Amino acid sequence: MGFSAARAENEIVAENEAPYSVHVTPNPASDKVTLKMEKMPAGVAQFDFRNSTGKLLQTESRIMEKGYNEATFNIQNLPAGMHFIQIKDAEKKTVIVKLIKN
Repeated sequence: MGFSAARAENEIVAENEAPYSVHVTPNPASDKVTLKMEKMPAGVAQFDFRNSTGKLLQTESRIMEKGYNEATFNIQNLPAGMHFIQIKDAEKKTVIVKLIKN
């Protein structure tokens, strides 16, 4: 993705530089989407669903265990189109993944 890495307290990294891996399935999706995350730090993670212009459309928090986690989200209320899921982990690192909504 075209996101640059900013090394600060609220670190933003591109998918290929992420401290943990995130797989979005299904993608494209119409009603529910599951994020499969490996090497996550333990603690509360925030998931922000944004449209292609960056507008926040939906936000949820989940408690993550250290290591592998799965989180399923209802996306029925999101409009069709390209979206980004911004994941901020318990260590304040942010990873952004792309989602296509049918």
